[in-house]
Amino acid sequence: MAKASITLSSLFRNPAVRDAFERAERDNGAAFAVPVPKAPVLTGGAAAARVLEVA
Repeated sequence: MAKASITLSSLFRNPAVRDAFERAERDNGAAFAVPVPKAPVLTGGAAAARVLEVA
């Protein structure tokens, strides 16, 4: 299974900040990345159920 990653520069909307992170990723040779969260694994055939508390 391939591991997907998201570059930090893609998370910013401010062009100056985004450009700075793009330059850092490019200059470093290996881009900084945030791993994509994995889907939860259900064991024992039980389904995950959320219980909401009454405020």
